[in-house]
Amino acid sequence: MATTSAHIVLDNVPAPVPFRWIRADGKVLLFNTSRSADVQLDEQSFGAVRFRVDPDPGVAAERRAAAVTLTSATSTWTIAIPVLSLSKLEEIRLPEGEYRLALAVPGWEAVYRSALRVRRLVPVQLGHLAMTRMPRITGRVIDAARKEAVAQATVLSPEGVALATTDAGGGFVVEGLSEIPLFLTVTSSDRAPAAVALRRTDFMDIDVGDILLEAGGSLHLHLARKCPAPCTTTLSLMRPVELDPRPNRWETIRTVSLPAEADVAFEHLESGRYVIVLRGAGPLEQRIVEAEVKNAKSESLAIDLEPTALRGFVTSAGERVARATLRFTTNERIWNGQVMTDEHGEYATERWQNGSLRVTVQPPGETERYTLERSLSEADTEWQLTLPAARITGRVIEKESGTPVAGARVFDEVSAERFHSAGHFVTTDDDGRYAFAMARTGRHVIHIESDSHQDAPPVTLQIAGDEPVQDVDFALSRGNATFIRVVDKAERAIAEAFIVDRLPPDGYPNRSGITTDATGAATLPLSEGEKRRIWIVAPDGRFTVATLDAADRTSREEPRLLVIEAPTASLRFRVTRNGKAAAAANILIQRDGLVIPPGVLEMIAFQQRASAITDDRGVAVLPQMPSGSYIVAAYRGLDQFIDIRAHRLEPETRRATVAGGIVEFNLEEPGDSR
Repeated sequence: MATTSAHIVLDNVPAPVPFRWIRADGKVLLFNTSRSADVQLDEQSFGAVRFRVDPDPGVAAERRAAAVTLTSATSTWTIAIPVLSLSKLEEIRLPEGEYRLALAVPGWEAVYRSALRVRRLVPVQLGHLAMTRMPRITGRVIDAARKEAVAQATVLSPEGVALATTDAGGGFVVEGLSEIPLFLTVTSSDRAPAAVALRRTDFMDIDVGDILLEAGGSLHLHLARKCPAPCTTTLSLMRPVELDPRPNRWETIRTVSLPAEADVAFEHLESGRYVIVLRGAGPLEQRIVEAEVKNAKSESLAIDLEPTALRGFVTSAGERVARATLRFTTNERIWNGQVMTDEHGEYATERWQNGSLRVTVQPPGETERYTLERSLSEADTEWQLTLPAARITGRVIEKESGTPVAGARVFDEVSAERFHSAGHFVTTDDDGRYAFAMARTGRHVIHIESDSHQDAPPVTLQIAGDEPVQDVDFALSRGNATFIRVVDKAERAIAEAFIVDRLPPDGYPNRSGITTDATGAATLPLSEGEKRRIWIVAPDGRFTVATLDAADRTSREEPRLLVIEAPTASLRFRVTRNGKAAAAANILIQRDGLVIPPGVLEMIAFQQRASAITDDRGVAVLPQMPSGSYIVAAYRGLDQFIDIRAHRLEPETRRATVAGGIVEFNLEEPGDSR
């Protein structure tokens, strides 16, 4: 490799700045510098990322610009390049490190590759990066009362970015997106906003139909706050984002600053549930007031704010805990306040919120936190916080050699009074050791996962009090590494695909799972003679199933190729019960003789921006499904699924050989099985 020279002028730049150098031969060099000087770059100290993009003729015809972004822990480089030149950009040289690559062209689905480990003189081969056109989104906005078109309404993304404006006929077109949003929101100055979910119903454009805007309701608030001196209260009106499948998502409608006594009004609000969040200067000078808004109605609320003292101390094993961090909240997504204990383990503050309150305690030097809950009235001014002294510790070693297993994930599934947690885990250190501090009184099930070793049977223990230490050691057998590579039919790598295995009877994964790397590769440890079924779900919701055999000879150089087929059909389910639309019904799918487990089907639907649970119309759509022989049924809840699997319940089924297009299934939800 050659040495590249560049003259770079910087003015008062204290930290290294990312630079890109596009050479005459089309290769790109990325580096950092903080000097004004002639920079000599030895290309032999660089690594490289190689890939190939063959733009669809439709992309090239539009003459749009592509953006290639590479991000490391310390730097971000973005290369703007005409789409027509993408086929010439075959190699990017950059310093050693771990990177994430993003390729974006407006109107085409963005391509991502993560965990690119770049090493000197060892190119990372990404192969062909496929680009898929994104559908246009169309619709029409109508005044709900007058049944007239609404012109100049704004169509917003979930992040509040304006995507389109309606024309004189109320119509709009959204195009040029790099990914399909979960929903759109339509706003107009004299009407309440309305949101519409986006679900792909086929592989063409998406028409959301008519969106009705109502006049909305209003909310009138009177605030009275007792404070010794002039004070300011921040008031925010918030509402839950119902169309976001992620739990506990909230949108801030408006925020205002108010004096001690004031009136404020909110007009043209969409019908539904709201919260008023009030904040002062102190960490617990925060309060939530709930409100319900109805269309064409006006709601008035009087809010009185009067502080209540709250003090206490934190103890563990009878000793005060100094400098502990206390985080109070009722809902972390809406508000939280933080205080610390002093050198005597005591804390004191003022609060506005009554009712159920949750506090998370983190002692100094601990990475773990302990959560307590209590319902407080105005008369409650003290809350003593007691932390359990029990700890669960252990060491994980390899059974054959006795050497420590670093990086294993140790899970603690806790069942205690009014508390259950299944997802809490820690990672073993270089010596194979782990620890769970502040272990609750109750039942604990400890299980372990390792990417290079077989699973060990879980260990169950009961903690009855403040036993100082419970030791739980594991000896893991070395796994027979089975190497796989997930690709499409053209053998293009599918990165960041989810691998789900060892499903329990309820069909929901209880393991953290493995994902494929940037080259589509992954490694699974199998025991001697083991055969294991795995489900693979791509980031766009395509999927496949395979059975791995420990007897198969695989290696990093010659992995087993697992092909995910391209989707060919859209499946539409309409579910009724006693002749009426059945909302919130589950869909059960058997394809080519294998039932898709409910947890896997939920993952497939989520990645497709869809749902395997019916909406208010009793309809569910899975827009990107492969060909095959399908048997489908409807059911409701986990109990019915288990009964169907145990043949205690026989639901009505529908069969179809799916080869393409839109296939509709009309289903009847079964009655109660117990």
